Amino acid sequence: VVPDPEADQKRRRAAQEKVDAAEAQVVEAQEALDAAAAEVGELEARSMQVQAQIDELRRRLAELETSAEEVDDELSDAEDVRSEAEAALAAAIREREADVAALARLR
Repeated sequence: VVPDPEADQKRRRAAQEKVDAAEAQVVEAQEALDAAAAEVGELEARSMQVQAQIDELRRRLAELETSAEEVDDELSDAEDVRSEAEAALAAAIREREADVAALARLR
């Protein structure tokens, strides 16, 4: 058997091709990692923004609930005042009717 004079060169070429293929895989994997990391960063930022909006809406809702309670209290007070005014009006009408009747009797 005659030794191949280019055997070492063929082995080096094959080894270099494997290194080149591995390097291409490393570059591809790094690009995929970079893209995934960028997407994670964007989603984390969006998550924080949405959470801030939720917090603001909760704060606003609490303010509105407080305002609604205050309006309910004011409404209750106003209804009481209205009832008192209706009672006072009815009493005044009765008194006027009594005065009109008394005046009519004097005529």
